Amino acid sequence: MIDPSGYRAVAADELASAISKVPVEILVAFFREAFHWNSPKISNTISHVSRTWRAVALSDPLLWSTIHLTGSKPSYFTQLCLTRSKQSDLRVLYEKHVDVELGAALAPPFDPAIFYLPRCHRLELYFHNRSDAFPILAALKNARAPKLAFFELEIGGTPEHWDKSHYPGSIFTGGAPLLTAVVLKSVGISQCHVPLSNITVLSLKGCSPESGHYPYLNPFASEFVDILREAAPTLQCLALDGSQIFSRKDKPWSVAELPALTTLSFVNTAVDDRGAFQDYPRNFWKFVKMPRLEDLSLHSVDMLLLQEVWKALEGSGGARMKALSLYCIEGLQGLDKGVHEIFPNISSLAIDWSVVHGILSNIVYADKKITGLGSPPVWTLLEALRFEDSYDDDEADLVRRFIRDRKAIGLPFKTVTFMGRKLPHSFLHDARY
Repeated sequence: MIDPSGYRAVAADELASAISKVPVEILVAFFREAFHWNSPKISNTISHVSRTWRAVALSDPLLWSTIHLTGSKPSYFTQLCLTRSKQSDLRVLYEKHVDVELGAALAPPFDPAIFYLPRCHRLELYFHNRSDAFPILAALKNARAPKLAFFELEIGGTPEHWDKSHYPGSIFTGGAPLLTAVVLKSVGISQCHVPLSNITVLSLKGCSPESGHYPYLNPFASEFVDILREAAPTLQCLALDGSQIFSRKDKPWSVAELPALTTLSFVNTAVDDRGAFQDYPRNFWKFVKMPRLEDLSLHSVDMLLLQEVWKALEGSGGARMKALSLYCIEGLQGLDKGVHEIFPNISSLAIDWSVVHGILSNIVYADKKITGLGSPPVWTLLEALRFEDSYDDDEADLVRRFIRDRKAIGLPFKTVTFMGRKLPHSFLHDARY
């Protein structure tokens, strides 16, 4: 005789969705990635396929600690996040699109309370044009953000949307004592000043040459130096993307020392040939002193700048470097000294196709030459290699030889990372570890 209860149990198990067996950790990650939809439907959908999700969703306040805003009023989902996040710190993302229907004169005054600053730990603001950004940033002038640790601001738009009078000036003058990381994209730091006294991470992305937004969005050299000096006591990581300085004789450079700085990223200076910015890369390396720098990343720079970097770091500065990243570099082979001569003690190297031959061919040759002479090999401390893919078989062969030769001389890599869209099998073919 067939037991109907047992039959139903078997049938239910057979019909159960495979998704119901997915670990909660994966569902949590998926839910967080889908937060930008600003809707409870994601959580409801997951509840249908995971019996434990509802309990997790109700009991984990950190799961609801991200709020995505697109208007001037909180949505139902935002209110749900505020309730379920309890009193945990918040990450607030705000995005403002161009409003062609509602003129600026008709827009109501912006209330910064929508950012929940008493609980906000991370605030990210994205504007599609400068005119929309100004009233919101102006509303933050006297704001106090007691828990804010990370602030990011990005402003887009075309030249006709940018008004020279739209300078927000200083913000968070009411205090942001925990603010340690600031990211500004296409925003002049002298025109939107944030508290820098405790900053450890500062990332500045200048306007592109095509934007036509200079010179008034970029600080003069003297203003830029003042900014660096304000952040100098605590600044550990500095990222500079694009041209930052507008040159003028009556506002010159002067020496700025960054005693705490250990990490520097210098990006996209080779693509900007505007006369007002041509002296910026050279003067930066001439006047900015970084006595503790040990992690350097150069991206899209030309040979003239490389010569300045080599000159500034040759000797003790280069010997102190532990990590080096070189991407889209031109003219490397035209320098008097090789990379391994300027940076002899690096433990991590990240490169792309543009410098493979200029670096690895010299290293492979140098290792074989000095090994035969009984001298120490090049880069004895190098443990990690990261390479962005290419479709050149010669480059793949050179990378393979470099990896094999390092092991042959008793210095194998601990980690090898391949970045990009191409599978790494062409590099690893016939390799033995």
